[in-house]
Amino acid sequence: MSETMWIALTLATVGAVVLTYLQRRHLARVQRDRTALFEHATGVLEQSRIVPRGLDYPMLYGRYNGRDVRVEPVVDALAIRTVPVLRLVVTMREQLPGQPRLSVLSNETGNEFYSGHRDLLRWRDPAWPTWASVACAPEGVDRELAEAAVGFVTEDSMVKQVLVTERGVRCIVRGAQANSTAYRVTRRVDLSEVRVTAENLLQAVTMAGELCDQAASRRLDVSEAESW
Repeated sequence: MSETMWIALTLATVGAVVLTYLQRRHLARVQRDRTALFEHATGVLEQSRIVPRGLDYPMLYGRYNGRDVRVEPVVDALAIRTVPVLRLVVTMREQLPGQPRLSVLSNETGNEFYSGHRDLLRWRDPAWPTWASVACAPEGVDRELAEAAVGFVTEDSMVKQVLVTERGVRCIVRGAQANSTAYRVTRRVDLSEVRVTAENLLQAVTMAGELCDQAASRRLDVSEAESW
């Protein structure tokens, strides 16, 4: 083998080693950054624990006012011409036997893969804003519960959805928005150094708790639900 070939192979080997090192360092930095997502908010929940998920954002588990809570970060980047956001899917467990599903979704686009909203019947009421889509199971839900859910969505722009089922309540809120400049120029979702604040998490779990309390004392009213 010629000297030129040896030099070329050596340079290629060194280049591969350097690239591998840089890639591993980048992945380690991303993992450290994402693992720290909840570092300012763990005090909101009792018995809180963070469960890492590799390069994905970690899960946060704990209890709030005697109920089990799970917080799952989800990157919402499917909407066209919209800067991606990091949403927090806050699920509060509560046994609500016989509770029909109720969903209130803000600014529905059809890309809400996390919502389960499209599988339900629409419930229209002229008193509710047109951008708040209300849907429920065919058997209908309590009017007061629906009003409360609509109120949470319409009064706070950070709330994307509230969902009530017989297993508890799920609230989806905006945790952070990607760097708009970087996204528009490079189409790269930059959510580095994002941290969930204790205030935002407390607001979400408080909302879920209030809906759990109201659903527990529900009065079913099947006459007001209608499909398209």
